[in-house]
Formats: sequence, C-alpha cells, structure tokens
Amino acid sequence: MAIKNKHNFKYIENTAQKEALTNEIKGNLFEFLVAQFLARSFNIEGEFLSRCDKGLLSSFREYEVWLRKNQKELLTHLPKLAQSTASEIKSYLLNMFDSDPKEIVLVGKIAGGFHSDEFHEADIIALYEDKIKPISLKLCKNKAYLNTKSAGSKSFFVKYFSAFKDAEFYQNTFNQMIDDGFDSFGQSLYSRRALDFSGSFDKSWVFGELPGKLKGEDKEDLKNFYQIILKNLHQMTQTLYHEDSSKFKSCLHALMGYSSQEILQSICYYKKIDKVPYQLAKTFVHDPLEIKNISIEEYSDHKTSFNIFIDESVLQLRVKPMNKFTTKSYKINCSILY
Repeated sequence: MAIKNKHNFKYIENTAQKEALTNEIKGNLFEFLVAQFLARSFNIEGEFLSRCDKGLLSSFREYEVWLRKNQKELLTHLPKLAQSTASEIKSYLLNMFDSDPKEIVLVGKIAGGFHSDEFHEADIIALYEDKIKPISLKLCKNKAYLNTKSAGSKSFFVKYFSAFKDAEFYQNTFNQMIDDGFDSFGQSLYSRRALDFSGSFDKSWVFGELPGKLKGEDKEDLKNFYQIILKNLHQMTQTLYHEDSSKFKSCLHALMGYSSQEILQSICYYKKIDKVPYQLAKTFVHDPLEIKNISIEEYSDHKTSFNIFIDESVLQLRVKPMNKFTTKSYKINCSILY
C-alpha cells in the first residue's frame, strides 16, 4: 500500500518498511493530537485547525485508514496518550503563566511551513500576547532510552562545546583521526583484493557497501575503526570535563534536548499491560534541569557507546555510522534515560 504525504509516496514491501512507517505515523499523529487536544482545552481549537496545512490534514486521514487496517490498537490508544500529555502540559502552562495562550501552533517536522530555527527541538509552540513558549514532544516506550540529538561527528565539538576556547582544536584533531582511520580501513580492504586505495572507495570497489555484508577480517577492521572513533570521542569528552566541569555541564543541555533554555520537554511513556500495548505508563513536563552531579563511564572495548551519568539520568553517546561503510560520514547519537 502507498501512503501519500506532501513530500513523497511510501511503498510497504516488507516488515522493516512497515515498522518504519508505523513509527513515522505514530510520531506525526502524536504531535498533531497533543497540539489539537491542548488547543481544545484552551478553547482555541478553531484557530489551531485553521493554521494547519490542508495537505497535512489529508495525510492524517490516509494515516487513519492505514492504521485501521494494520495497527488498530495504536489507532485506539494513541489519542488517549496524547490527551494525557496535553493535560500535563496544560497544568504546567497554567502554573507558569497568568493568562491562557492565544494560539497553539505546530512547528515540528510535520508543520506546514511555520517553522524557524529559533524554536530548536520544539514540535509545538504556545503563543501568548508577549511570549512564545516552545514545547518538545516525546513518545517513548517505558524505561527506554529517548533519542535527543543526532550530531554530525565533524562538527560535534565546535557546535556543542563551543564554550571551550580549544573546541576548534579538539574538532580538528577528532576529524583528522576519522580521516586517518578511514584511510587505514580502506587500505586494508583494498590490499586484501590486490587493489590500490586512493582515499575513497572508487569504481574499482565492486564488493558491496553495506556493513552487514562484510565478513571475516573485513568485518573486524570495520568494528575496530568504529571503536577508534568511540575511544577518541570518550577521551576528548573526558578531557573537557576535567578542564572545566561547570562549563562542561552547561554544554550538555543541548545534547539532552535543550538547545534553548526556554524550551519545555514533554515526555509520554507507554507500556504493555495485560498484553494490551500502548498503555500509559507516565507523563511529565519540565524545563532544562539544573545539573548538579556528573560522572563519565570508563571506556570499554566491548561496548559501542559510553554513558555520562547526570544526577538521576543517563546520557548515552554512541557512534552511529551511515548505512554505507564506503562513506566517511558518522553521527554522534545522543539518547537519555530518565
């Protein structure tokens, strides 16, 4: 079946594609429903719907048809999760402001053009007479890590640790390590096939490019390369922490999903109860938390990530390669466990 949205068509050919589409629909619908319920609770649903893109609303109708055939339980329980989340947000806003918002607006990835970088991770905003409150929405399995940031490896330190005067030096050092490691990895694979590696996987490489297809020594070389990246990431992170722990703490907020100190983070956790999925576990809303205590987990060759323990939370940093090992692009995936 094809699902059409304002960007493209999605063709479902296997289980993995079905799961990916389900997750996309789940996230998009959750954002919309929370915003709609929140607007309704403040008696401004009409204004909210009038601002929504008509193509977006059309996509949601197609989503509903697809869910009714493929994920009926999700269609049943998602509105309940959204309603609980909206109620929690409303209570928080009422305690924070003396007046009600004039509008609730979608500004996330599903927004119909009303988006600005100033809202950072926000998915919706509450518009007041003289104030804008950005709100980030998260829907997550209970007791699971929550993705907060997918950062480019070649700009990680200069972007998120710019408070340190040597951030550019650390970035350049990190980038050089990635380049050298990639060259070493490529040379190993090419030499096993009596080929010359010239810095990139060129047309002479006809042996595939998916990590899962590598075997034996090739697979081990790739694993070692990823470990080198993670080890250097850990070492540099730890060095910055020891250099200035207060400055380091302030830099972590963006990796935790708070690129702005103004943003509210609303999280809805769901779980399975008596074999019924998507049951509410808990919801909570909070501003950027003050970081008091912090420690960094020791590096281990047997792990693909390391943790930064932040008070009662755990921030996990993981090196995430792209789908093809033939490209020199890597992400630093950040996720948090509350």
